[in-house]
Amino acid sequence: MTRQHSAAAMILAAGYGSRLKAITADKPKALVPINGIPLIERVICQIRKAGISQIIVNAHHHASKVIEFLKSQQFTDLDILISDESAELLDTGGGLLKALPLFGNASTVLVHNVDIITSLPLQSLIDMHKKSRHDISLLISQRNSSRKLLFDHENLLRGWKHTADNQIKLVGNAKAASLNAFAFNGIHVLNPTALAGIPVSKCSLIDLYLSLAASRNIAGYEIETPYWFDLGKPEQLVHVAQFLQSNRLP
Repeated sequence: MTRQHSAAAMILAAGYGSRLKAITADKPKALVPINGIPLIERVICQIRKAGISQIIVNAHHHASKVIEFLKSQQFTDLDILISDESAELLDTGGGLLKALPLFGNASTVLVHNVDIITSLPLQSLIDMHKKSRHDISLLISQRNSSRKLLFDHENLLRGWKHTADNQIKLVGNAKAASLNAFAFNGIHVLNPTALAGIPVSKCSLIDLYLSLAASRNIAGYEIETPYWFDLGKPEQLVHVAQFLQSNRLP
């Protein structure tokens, strides 16, 4: 029987990992190893350190391999549930909406992309979220990225822009010139009630949150951390493996 939890986590792991090309031809991105440890195992260990024991994982590409791996590991102290998207990949926003019933009575949910490796203590973002009483709290930074979220002077989400072609999406009457641009770092915390009643449909996380930003408090937070990596490209896998080895990190 699934235990009741006040906090839960979701690992977004359903994507094809298309930027990793041949590496994900026979395996899901979640099972790509860094120094012998699959990405999903690394994320699970970070979530466990934050004191969260209920974890939802969505799966589509090679979903059965993700399920088999999770069953084969010693995660007996955790309640790990699968949100199965085998029939249809719902993108990050749709995947989150589909998983909503699996959160049970959790009042706080941490959402973590499977291809993010960081030294950030996840509890620090959770604590900031609870203290702020925002509906959704996004981890952001000033790192280089062609895609940026736009925030007002109160750090509330008010838009998005693609710097390569200057495409801009704004919330309500927001003016781009008055907004501050930050990159989303693939980790955030939310109150599930903020998503209650929204029909499940295929959509990105960013499009979902832009559609909600006028009626929900969606804020961005910068938190300093020794390292943060997005493992989306083959060369990044090599770089991160070398970084961890040279710094004697697991």
